Amino acid sequence: GHYAILYDRIKKGDICLFQFGHNDQKLDSLKAFEGYSDNLRRYIDEIRAKEATPVIISPLARNTWKSDGTYNDLLEEYARACEAVASTNSFFSMLKERLESDDGTPGTGLELISVVLESIHPPIEVAGKYQELISAGIKAEQYMLEAEGYASRVIAEAETAKSTAVNTATAEKFSKTAAAEAAVSEFMASVEADSKYGDAYRALKYNTALTGAYSTTKLIILGEGIDSSRIWYGGIPAGLSN
Repeated sequence: GHYAILYDRIKKGDICLFQFGHNDQKLDSLKAFEGYSDNLRRYIDEIRAKEATPVIISPLARNTWKSDGTYNDLLEEYARACEAVASTNSFFSMLKERLESDDGTPGTGLELISVVLESIHPPIEVAGKYQELISAGIKAEQYMLEAEGYASRVIAEAETAKSTAVNTATAEKFSKTAAAEAAVSEFMASVEADSKYGDAYRALKYNTALTGAYSTTKLIILGEGIDSSRIWYGGIPAGLSN
């Protein structure tokens, strides 16, 4: 494959950059901490054997997002595998060089095959600071989780408010539309009545308007010698308007 082309051209002093992930993710045999990591370690050994420097680059990020708007890192596991392989191989190389260096000291008779990093305890002089650092990291994660929870609540409340506002606006729109349609229907009915019944309809409209105008009208008479018993109070009855 392409690695073979690169490998044939690598020479002493070269720097070789490795970046994998997208295609490897499709194969079950190349899971992040299995075949994928094994290949990285093999490439590192082969490049170093040519006295070149291998550099591992974490995979490119895909443009994928979750429904809540946060980033969905589909290659995070492969990035962690890169970190683990790079960290282990760096320490392994340093330890191997020190054990195998020819500095005149008696050999140990041991051959370093592999190094596995497990639980590492800091020197007692910095143990306190180390614990503070760990605690700070835990608190930072806690704050991030709280912030994510708060953001989720705010987004949910905003969505609810949005839905309520949309429903209210929709109801108001329907109400205004219905009123407008009723007004149009009333106007069209009056046009039709005027067209069919002409004078009768106009007379009815005139009497209705006249009754409405005088039904609340009051006449007040002021002055001396007025016989109040001869004065009628109230609106004009509908029958009198004819």
